[in-house]
Amino acid sequence: MDRRKTPDAAIAQALAALREGRLGDAERLTRSLIEAAPGSAPVHQLAATLALRRGRLADAETSAATSLALRPGHAPTLRLAGEIAAAQGRHGAAAERFGSAAAASGAPAHRLAQGLALLKARRPREAAAALRAALEGAPDSVEPLLPLAQALRETGALDEARALLRRRASMAPPSGQAYFLLGLVCDDLNDLDGAIAAYRAGAQARPDLPEIHLNLGLALQQAGDLDAAIIAYRAATRLRADIFGRVAQALCSKPKGQVWLDPGRLRRALGA
Repeated sequence: MDRRKTPDAAIAQALAALREGRLGDAERLTRSLIEAAPGSAPVHQLAATLALRRGRLADAETSAATSLALRPGHAPTLRLAGEIAAAQGRHGAAAERFGSAAAASGAPAHRLAQGLALLKARRPREAAAALRAALEGAPDSVEPLLPLAQALRETGALDEARALLRRRASMAPPSGQAYFLLGLVCDDLNDLDGAIAAYRAGAQARPDLPEIHLNLGLALQQAGDLDAAIIAYRAATRLRADIFGRVAQALCSKPKGQVWLDPGRLRRALGA
């Protein structure tokens, strides 16, 4: 680093290199910055960001901790520490960091990150609370809707989950995942017509997702429309061959299925 540069100017230069993907340049600049300003919280935050980008998670954690020791309660660094913990698979710890960032900043994006981490930590009730807060802070935001519906489904709040998913389904752009989750919730509620409608809409929005076609087939078979179910199963098996076993088992089930004595014939019927 040019010693005549101010730390802020050098940090800006290193950040520019990081944004442009010039990681070697960013690393050289960051090393020089640490030598020149070892007590600078922003420099250690930069080092943590670079180490995370490089996949050096232990170094990233150490640098983030050093930055926070120098500048406690700094929301962007707390968010960064959460991202590092999430990359390590420590989703509970990540949620704590994101929660601290949200408390420090009030930013709905930090509550969203906290809720997502809590979902991954298998803590759906806490996830729902964080995601509600994210949605309350940004009522027009689309991002919290799906994970909040997922958390609500996991806690048994099915009617509320269905209402949220219908809200998301009415918004652009169409979300195949939203329709798929809506179909699952309708299945949970024994709303067969709602499930079929949701899976059909999902198959239109994301025709490349085999699970949507599979679940559409299962719902149609349950409704007694075996011909339409086979069309859906055919789409699923063409997208993913290993689904054939599940389709074969479903088609042979009673009372809505039919017996296929020749697996080869069934494969040919499905185009598998």
